[in-house]
Formats: sequence, C-alpha cells, structure tokens
Amino acid sequence: MPALAQNDSLRRVWVGLDILPFAKSIYGSKDNTVEIFGSYNIGKKRYAAAEGGFSSAKYQGSNFSYTSGGWFARAGIDFNVIRQEKFPGNDQILIGFRYGFSSMHYQAENIQIPAGYWPAFLTEIRSVSFGSHWLETRAGIRAEVFPHLFIGWSVAGRLLLYSGHPVSMDPFVVPGFGNGTRKTNVGFSYFICLNF
Repeated sequence: MPALAQNDSLRRVWVGLDILPFAKSIYGSKDNTVEIFGSYNIGKKRYAAAEGGFSSAKYQGSNFSYTSGGWFARAGIDFNVIRQEKFPGNDQILIGFRYGFSSMHYQAENIQIPAGYWPAFLTEIRSVSFGSHWLETRAGIRAEVFPHLFIGWSVAGRLLLYSGHPVSMDPFVVPGFGNGTRKTNVGFSYFICLNF
C-alpha cells in the first residue's frame, strides 16, 4: 500500500482501536471486548507500547450457565524491521514483546450434576475474582492510508505464566489472553490508529 507521506513526517505517538472484536460480535461471539492501544517512539525504529481494555463473556450450556468480566493490560516494546532505503514511506513491519496482566471475576450457576452413584443435584460456583499473568510475542504491520491515519493487523503468541482461578473450574476466557483452558494461545487484531 503506497504511503502518502515521507518517513520524516511521522510524529512520535500512535493511538488506536482494535476493531476485530466488533466484527466478531456481529457474527454472534459470546465474548465482548473493547481494546485500545498506544505506542511511543523511543528511538530509531523502537516503540514503547501499551494496550488495555475490558472483556465480558456469557455462555449458556445444556447443564450450566456461566458469566465473567474483567479488564486487562499489556506493556512492552516493538521494533520496526522494514528497511526504509528499500521501502521509503511511513509503512511499518513490527515485531514485539509484551507482558500481560488481567483481573477478572467469573461464576457458574445452575450446574446440573446427573444421577450416577449419587442422586442428581444442582449446584453453583459463586463469584470468584483472580488475576492472570502471561508473556507474548507478536508481529504485524501498520500501513498509512491517509496522512497520519494507519490501518494494520497483528498476530500474537501467548504463554500463560500464572492464573489464580480455583481448581474447580477453568475460566472460558481470560481477558486479553484468550482461552482460559490453555497455557498457550494465539491472538489476532485488526486495528485503525492515528499518528500524532
């Protein structure tokens, strides 16, 4: 995608919004997420980056109902690996690293345990709050479509370091991390951002 401005016209700050969760909600996703991000140029081809947002989920199974909600934050650094002498302009190819944290709560109601050795019974897991920590690597692009207006995408590989949820039930979704039943996840984002 051709850039409309030269590299020296770039300013130091990017602020953006991940629009992929909004697209997923149109197609009936049970997860609702709002995520914003910012990055700041800290040197030649280096950017301090931060992301954060809120997430909630609701699932209705055949023998339970589940709700959760919480917030998340990530912080790290990005490197622009594009060679400006070969590809002049403001487009960027970024690789980066992040530390992520989330604080969330969840609960499960109307859990129906079928009859077996014991008679059938109904139970619940009351609301529990806990935190999770993870590391991630990512790669993506930012392409300038109008002066100081960029679109882009990124893919992230995530490794869960710790989650304080009770052993009785894994969270379906950890905000900012993804599937709570796994130690590793892959995340995607498609964003629009402004350069100030």
